[in-house]
Amino acid sequence: MFLKRLAHTLKSAIFPPKCLSCEKFFDMPFEQTATDPMYCGFEQLMSPFLCADCREEFSPITSVYDFNGGIACAVGEYRGALRTAIHAFKYQGKTGLAKPFGMLLFSTFIRYWNPEEIDLVLPVPLHIKRLRGRGFNQAFLMLKQWKHIAELLNVQPFQIEPDILMKTKNTRPQVELTRKERKENIKDAFSLSNSSAVKGKKILLIDDVYTTGATVKECAKVLLNAGAARTDMLTLARTSK
Repeated sequence: MFLKRLAHTLKSAIFPPKCLSCEKFFDMPFEQTATDPMYCGFEQLMSPFLCADCREEFSPITSVYDFNGGIACAVGEYRGALRTAIHAFKYQGKTGLAKPFGMLLFSTFIRYWNPEEIDLVLPVPLHIKRLRGRGFNQAFLMLKQWKHIAELLNVQPFQIEPDILMKTKNTRPQVELTRKERKENIKDAFSLSNSSAVKGKKILLIDDVYTTGATVKECAKVLLNAGAARTDMLTLARTSK
């Protein structure tokens, strides 16, 4: 422990972390560097990436919403430092955020769901052109942490399938569009590689941000039309109503 603390002190002195949000250099206490899955709080998990002041901007979401007969929930509000960190993850290649983001999602997952009641966990997919341009699907990258965390916590294993749900229509970026345009833009954009794989299954969809819900509702429609028993939704962030 002494050597780890010494190494941390030297590293922080020579290469102090720079806040993703305010871009100031900051000191990171040794105690906050741990990413123990038993304690997956925003304050601890994001301490290597955000300064203390910016971490205080985080607004957790503690309520659930109706979602096509299932439920939808999110870790926090899509604003402030969380919004900036998500943009850094998706658009600036800060893939080191996948681990803390994945842990935040998992801690929310076990808060609201019994893992034994979920048959499939599916990341919302990207079109192949978008995937090639970005280099990764942010939803799946966050999900890759889950199996390891579940093993550490001795949680009932669940099936993560990144290839069942596909985006076959290369749509315009939703962020550029109005609510009405988003719904039309994303219409018929998704399909299934194996319809029988979802029949009768209780499915959890994972994505980074829930705004109007047009994208995930279109995903849910495809799954329910193929015979899924239920679709729930979990995102890292949600815009305020």
